[in-house]
Amino acid sequence: MFDRILNPEPMSYTSPELKSVFSKFKDLFEKHYEEQKKLEETYKAEANLNAQAIKAKLS
Repeated sequence: MFDRILNPEPMSYTSPELKSVFSKFKDLFEKHYEEQKKLEETYKAEANLNAQAIKAKLS
């Protein structure tokens, strides 16, 4: 969807203002998404480490 707005097909038109807004939105969305993925990976790693610690204490 964004690609069609940012790079319209022949005979289509997207205003420079709209392109700018969607481009900024897409950049911010992708940045936030990547940050969330990294945060999720960190949480999973911490949970795994805690589970291993608990197993070690029980052994």
